[in-house]
Amino acid sequence: MRRRHSLVAALVCFALAAACLFLLVAPARCDDSWMIVVGSAADLASTEYALAQNPTGLQEGNPLLRDQAGRIAIKVASTAVLVYVYKRVKREDPKKAKVLAIVVGAFFVGVTAWNVSQVR
Repeated sequence: MRRRHSLVAALVCFALAAACLFLLVAPARCDDSWMIVVGSAADLASTEYALAQNPTGLQEGNPLLRDQAGRIAIKVASTAVLVYVYKRVKREDPKKAKVLAIVVGAFFVGVTAWNVSQVR
């Protein structure tokens, strides 16, 4: 059990460090897809943190995401799909793509805030 908590803590630290590094580098070199990637990473990191703390018997609400390995795999795949959709929309209409990136990023901020609020 202790090993699982250290793995989760390491994953959270890695995800947050990667997100911070991405925030520093991405705006100058990338398009707005960084909002999707960073938001998704924050969601995953906050979910893992909340579940690792487990103060009141918290569990993942989505039954497909109850297993940690499955949760990470699905999060990576869904983020890749969102970035792909963003790139496709950007080819057709860059303004709509920017709105999409902002809306998805804002959604992930809300999810992250919810996850953090569950840990007391």
